[in-house]
Amino acid sequence: MDEDAPAYWLCQKVISSLGEIGTPEALECLRRMTNPSWPGVVRWHAAVELGVEDELGFDEDQMLR
Repeated sequence: MDEDAPAYWLCQKVISSLGEIGTPEALECLRRMTNPSWPGVVRWHAAVELGVEDELGFDEDQMLR
């Protein structure tokens, strides 16, 4: 296991929690997580939580592989 690798399961929980919180600040954090500087899988989960994955051009079938 690479020590520097992101813990994607933790990112998913954070993304889900921010969506549940739903404040403007929480949603802004999610929007920032859709930035290309984040790994694709994190960006996709954030986009799904915001409901903008199609708008950002994500292919769900490809992301779920």
